[in-house]
Amino acid sequence: MEIWDAMTRYHKEIEKTYAAILNEEKERLMEACQQIAEAIQQRDIFHIIGTGAHGSMAAEEMLWRVGGLACANAILDPNVNLLFGANHSGIMDQTDCNCGAVLDANGVRPGDLLIIVNSSGINRYSTTLAKLCRERGIKTIAITSRFGLMLPEPRKENLFQLADLYIDNHMPYGDAAVQLEGYDQKVGPVSSLLNLFIVNLLVCGTIELLRQKGVEPPVWKYDACPGGEEFNQSLHERYRSKIVHL
Repeated sequence: MEIWDAMTRYHKEIEKTYAAILNEEKERLMEACQQIAEAIQQRDIFHIIGTGAHGSMAAEEMLWRVGGLACANAILDPNVNLLFGANHSGIMDQTDCNCGAVLDANGVRPGDLLIIVNSSGINRYSTTLAKLCRERGIKTIAITSRFGLMLPEPRKENLFQLADLYIDNHMPYGDAAVQLEGYDQKVGPVSSLLNLFIVNLLVCGTIELLRQKGVEPPVWKYDACPGGEEFNQSLHERYRSKIVHL
């Protein structure tokens, strides 16, 4: 196989999966935009957490992002992202002892909306968080997959089954997407790109929905553009007491 062929095959797999998300998740994406818009109108914020080492990228994507919503409270838990290392993240992602503390520390209250992003949807941190949200009356949207049902011994508890609404990221079995000739292990992980794609679909759809409702969406501008720094400062003043990591 040519080197360039290996790279273009990855591109084709990404394009194919993006198309599957758009074609098969349309109703769930539209419903998620409705729920996010309602949370913004009623609470002025919504919350998002990415569990698992790389799932945290989805929450980071929504924090202080040009063209994104300033009212997204991104929960960045150092216990499950890679800040303290891969081994630490892997251990903590299989525990459920601090889920309540994470919600409390980040101001997630009954009636709020929390987006939970986890590619496999089988880690204990994710499933416990979803169950705890249900107990507390916190609405949840999951961006995840049905990977747990693909395993030789299917998991009984999966994030997509526990969230109030879920969007399937269509992650392939084992995440990696490209099969190289003469090499058993597939290469080219795709889940992070799929999660970020879905997150930004929701951003675009929610902003347009708010505009249709006559609500001015709080959208970050690029600081270097004329007027951008001054405008963003007004958003900082509005949200700095509500967005923990702002």
